[in-house]
Amino acid sequence: MDTLSEWIDVKDQLDILKKKELELRTKLAPKILGDKIEGSKTGLLGEYKLQATGVINYTIDEAELIIRKDELDDAELAAILYKPKLKLAAYKKLDAQSTLRRIVSARPGLVQLKVVEYLGE
Repeated sequence: MDTLSEWIDVKDQLDILKKKELELRTKLAPKILGDKIEGSKTGLLGEYKLQATGVINYTIDEAELIIRKDELDDAELAAILYKPKLKLAAYKKLDAQSTLRRIVSARPGLVQLKVVEYLGE
């Protein structure tokens, strides 16, 4: 089996396993968490001690935040984390000696690969 065919086969198997793992985790977690929907809880299932963590993803409606920012008190403003995010297109246009270029570090990420189309028979 050539490397490409092996990769496609392994990727297909991994996709199936990830889906099955999620399905099983979704069935098991409530047995530990009970009614708790956020935070961690440890419990026993059979001979295993498991820790389940319920997660709620919170997002800010940025458009609404801009409109209502003046209405927020200090405690509400303190609850908002402003994370610097790089606008890559603008960053790449900066001069090599830019102060920002000395602040930003860049390192290679994990290569992504996907089958776009099978052209065989």
